[in-house]
Amino acid sequence: MQAQAEIPGMERYSPLSAHWVDSRDFAVLLAVCDAGSIRRAAAGLGLSPAAVSKAVRQVEARLGGPIFERSTAGMMSTVAGRDLLEAARQALHQLDTARQCFQQRANMIEGQVRVGVGPMAAGVLASELLPEAARRWPGIRIHVECSIPATLMGGLKQGSSDIVICALEDQDVPAGFVGHRLQVLQSVVLAAPSHPLAGRPVLDWPDIAGFDLAGFGSNSRFLNWYRERVGVEARLPFIVTDIENLAQTVLRSDLLLFVSRRMAQGLGSRYGLIQLPLPGPPFRHEVHCTAPREASPAVAAIAALIRETMLLIEE
Repeated sequence: MQAQAEIPGMERYSPLSAHWVDSRDFAVLLAVCDAGSIRRAAAGLGLSPAAVSKAVRQVEARLGGPIFERSTAGMMSTVAGRDLLEAARQALHQLDTARQCFQQRANMIEGQVRVGVGPMAAGVLASELLPEAARRWPGIRIHVECSIPATLMGGLKQGSSDIVICALEDQDVPAGFVGHRLQVLQSVVLAAPSHPLAGRPVLDWPDIAGFDLAGFGSNSRFLNWYRERVGVEARLPFIVTDIENLAQTVLRSDLLLFVSRRMAQGLGSRYGLIQLPLPGPPFRHEVHCTAPREASPAVAAIAALIRETMLLIEE
């Protein structure tokens, strides 16, 4: 086998060579140049002055000449050192730009994610999760459908949704999916200021037995809880998925509305709905995120962000 001819001078570029100067060395040199002294450069780098001084001396020894002129006023680059440091500054900037471009391309995730969401979680999804998803992964397109849990889980089973955020009380998690509990919300009861119960300072649960409910739907756990607390079966003649429509309807009627305390604050400020003074313990509503066990990169990224944004916010 014929040996390859060595390129003259190539040994100086080998990381194993005694003449090698890497990017960390140049970063130290530039810090000294910008700070004008070993001590100030060391403080900025989080190193000891002795370590910085040693690093400068070692680089100068490897290159065979002084990079800085030492004086009582500090450190000033020599003419040759100035040219070297300017070239190093440009090279480090190019390397950092290349690193950022690589990371963006390596982490680029594209695709469409269809998210089904219940009304109680829709506000957090719109105000927090969607803007953050757009910032992190501009190549992911998110389509959101707001509905009741039964419809949302049906869409998940049929393949029209990738991720669903809703309660799972009466729903089965489809095969191949997993449900993660995100939030536990305590419900309060809202009514219009003109409601017959609005002016009473003290109420008990049987007092609301004569009034119908408006809401997003119901599940067996809520219906059982309501029956035990109020003493009658719950009647829900008005069920919608639009929270603004729901609030306006309650404002103009004697319907009562069960919502989380956080949602109640917003509805109270926007529509003047008031919380009835009912005793605890309240109904606890659980919100889950149901996502595939094995998902595309886009779906996995959004599912992880949902858990990061909404995980176990307990009221």
